[in-house]
Amino acid sequence: MSAIQALWETVRTSAESTNIRGMSDQSFADVLRRKGEEDYQDERAYFASFFAVNSVPVTRDGKIHVFKRSAKVQMFPGYWHVIGGCLDTKLDLFNGEEDPTQKFLNDAKKMIAREYQEEAECGRVEFQLTGLAGKVPSAVDITYLARIDQTSEEFLSGMQKAEDSSDHTEVRVIKRGSELNDFVKNEPLIVPTGRCSLILASERL
Repeated sequence: MSAIQALWETVRTSAESTNIRGMSDQSFADVLRRKGEEDYQDERAYFASFFAVNSVPVTRDGKIHVFKRSAKVQMFPGYWHVIGGCLDTKLDLFNGEEDPTQKFLNDAKKMIAREYQEEAECGRVEFQLTGLAGKVPSAVDITYLARIDQTSEEFLSGMQKAEDSSDHTEVRVIKRGSELNDFVKNEPLIVPTGRCSLILASERL
């Protein structure tokens, strides 16, 4: 690892720690928001602006799946979320001849495909880009609708076998339409970017 890469990793780790504390300490997050507005007219200024990728899994029988995060995870333990993870934004993004925007999107899609393989042993998934979701102190999420060529029962069976299944303690299967809308509106414990992802997905279902 080069000196520049080592410095970048130190800065990134420190900044992400700020976000993690802000997710469990609302007063701390509010202070940083106000300070960011005062100093830079940007409430995100003192939070890490890292990217994540997530997607709303919809099976062949039209069922949507959300998962309760276990108590052991650092970010939003006990909250409902969809499938996703942090995106490693490499320093070589602008190297080479490939368009950096396209490279970034390609990396995002590869990353979310790996998440489905790791969390659900699911290989046949069609990803439809739905937008961006961001709310401090969360990451900015690139969001997808994931159309899975399996029934809900087959998909959940894969989830139980997968290596990352212990990250979730509960799953909720939701029918699109009013049931999804009621869940998004009335359930208080949804990861903020997960809530945005569900709203964006509902517009395409």
